[in-house]
Amino acid sequence: MYYYNAHAMALGGRLTHPDPKPIESQASASLPITGGLATARIDNYKLDGSEGPISFKAAQCTVTGEPAAGNSYLHATQVSVEIDELNVLNKVTADRIVLKMDCRHNCDPKSKEEEPSITTAGSDFVKLKINGHLVNIEMDHNTLADLGTYGKCADAFKDPNPKKKQALLDLMVGRGMPPQASGTDPQHRVDIYNGYNDLAADLGKTVVCSFVKKIRGLDGTGIDVWGPVIRIPNFGTVYLGELVISHGMRRLTMLRFELGSPQGGSVGVGTGTGNGTDYP
Repeated sequence: MYYYNAHAMALGGRLTHPDPKPIESQASASLPITGGLATARIDNYKLDGSEGPISFKAAQCTVTGEPAAGNSYLHATQVSVEIDELNVLNKVTADRIVLKMDCRHNCDPKSKEEEPSITTAGSDFVKLKINGHLVNIEMDHNTLADLGTYGKCADAFKDPNPKKKQALLDLMVGRGMPPQASGTDPQHRVDIYNGYNDLAADLGKTVVCSFVKKIRGLDGTGIDVWGPVIRIPNFGTVYLGELVISHGMRRLTMLRFELGSPQGGSVGVGTGTGNGTDYP
C-alpha cells in the first residue's frame, strides 16, 4: 500500500505592516492520500497595497499521483505550478513562473528504496525583472537530480571525494553571504547565514538549497546578490528557487519575499511539496 502526498500553491503569506493581514493562499491544490488528481486555477488576482499591487494574470496548480504504467511498485507523483504576469509591489515582475517537481519511489521489496527521488527539472523563470532590470539566471537542476534524496546528500557530505560535498555546498542558500548580525540585519537572513555555516560543517536534518546557481544582470544597480538571495533596497529580500530538503520530502518555493520597508511581511510565490510513503 502506498500513501501519496503532494501540495501546490500559487501565492500566499502575510503582511505585517503598515496594514497587517493574512494573504489567503491562491489556487491551492492538495493530492488525496490515495493518489489521483487535484487542480486549482485563479484568474486576475490582485491584492492592493499602499506601495502597489501584488497581482498575477493567471495561476494554475496541478498535483497527480499514481503507480507507473506497467510497474505497480513504482509510484509517481508530480507537482506543477504556472503563474503568468506576476507583479509584486511594482518591484519584482515576471512574464511567467513555472514550478515542476517529479517524485518517483520504487517500492519493490527486492530493491526497496527508503525515499522517493525528487527532481525539479523544468522549473523556470521567464523574463524575471527586478527594479526593471532583466535578471539572467543560471540554473543547476542536474546536481540536485543526482542528489535526489536526503540520503544521497548525506552520502555526498561523507564521501572522501571533496568535489561531491562541494557540489552540494555550492547550491546551499547562504553561500557567499557576508556575516549577518541580530539587531542590525533581518532575522531571516541571520538564520540563513548561520544555517549555511552550520551545515557546511555538519549536514543537519533539514537542508536549504536552491537550483539557482548564479544571478547576472544586477551589477551596478545597488542590489546585493548572494547566490540565490537578492537584497533590494527599500523593499526587502528575495529568495529564488528555494528548496527545503529533509528525509523523504522536498518543498520548493520559486520566489520567497521577506519584505522590509515600507511594506513588511512574508510572501511565497509558486510553492510545491512532494513525497510519499509505502506501508508496511
